[in-house]
Amino acid sequence: MGECGCRRCKARALQTLQTLIIAIDISMPVMNGLESTRAIRSHESAIHALEPALIIVLTGVGSEAVQKEAFASGVDLFLTKPVRFGELLSVIKSSVYGKRFMDVDEDEDQT
Repeated sequence: MGECGCRRCKARALQTLQTLIIAIDISMPVMNGLESTRAIRSHESAIHALEPALIIVLTGVGSEAVQKEAFASGVDLFLTKPVRFGELLSVIKSSVYGKRFMDVDEDEDQT
């Protein structure tokens, strides 16, 4: 996501549409996924009208220490790659159950 992505999240949050889900990798240039998550959570806290986004880490780094740091940074879900699209969609649906979410049929073409 990096610095540019963080600015985009802030700009997006100030618009009328709320970001519901953010998928992020831990290993990124400029600002890693955990730093980005902390920045996003800080921004959400500063603007009390924002409902916290669901932040999902998709990473190849699966150590227990990294997972603990991710959750301490504000990550909601920690998934180790490779992750199948159907599995990811199921996790997202179950995580946002009860929240506003457009239902997507898993068998439907996503083009």
